[in-house]
Amino acid sequence: MLKNNLKNFLWITPFVAFLLGYQLINFFQQTTELITPNIVGHNAYDALKNLSAQNLNVRIITEKTDSSLPDQIIISQKPYAGQTIKPNQTIFVVTSRKPDLTLAPDLIGKTSAEIKNLTQPDGLKVLSYTQNSAHKTGTCIAQNPVPNSPMHKRQVTVYLSAGQHQPVLMPNLVNLDLTQVQEFLQTNNLKLVVVNLDLNHKNSFTDTGDTANGGNYASGALNGDSNSNNNNNSSSYLITEQWPLAGTILKLDQLPEVRVKVVI
Repeated sequence: MLKNNLKNFLWITPFVAFLLGYQLINFFQQTTELITPNIVGHNAYDALKNLSAQNLNVRIITEKTDSSLPDQIIISQKPYAGQTIKPNQTIFVVTSRKPDLTLAPDLIGKTSAEIKNLTQPDGLKVLSYTQNSAHKTGTCIAQNPVPNSPMHKRQVTVYLSAGQHQPVLMPNLVNLDLTQVQEFLQTNNLKLVVVNLDLNHKNSFTDTGDTANGGNYASGALNGDSNSNNNNNSSSYLITEQWPLAGTILKLDQLPEVRVKVVI
């Protein structure tokens, strides 16, 4: 009888030893569970220092471009804040990254088609507005951001000239030097037509546009090698008559040209 009991005891001894060993191992290697801290919104470097002090690890799994946040800000984490974790466990995070800065292109003076050709390859969004201006209709007169400045958003706002619709008074050009008048008219996108008269020709100003009567038109600056009887520089020409007359009320966008008569 005793012999049978001894055999039964010896049979279960390995199982008892295993259970006791398992419990002893758990007792000596018992680990304390931790609560996952909230590190969203923290700088990645600061979070790494704080978690290292708590025997926790941090691993960046990806970076997300976000122009509204500084670089290396944690925007998500896993395990989430409040979950239980063990010492030396890794917390996986996603951090922010500033987009590469793009310089605004120079669009001043460009037409809508030219602006599109310049901005479309870079994927820039263009917002356009129009306003009255003496500049050529349809050309860019202002932009934001200004040319060659950093663009925090891939977007540029342009202001296009709608032309000059407000009536203005024609200034008095008589007795002014031709060069001065030419610069003034070019600034306002007006065409200058100069009538070069034969010195012996006495027709009135309104008749001189007829080349058959001796009048010749010169558009823009008066060159020394034109059909005039003189070879002097344009700065030596003085305006004696003009059309439209001084004081005339007109709209610049409806004025095809300004004609003047000059003498040396």
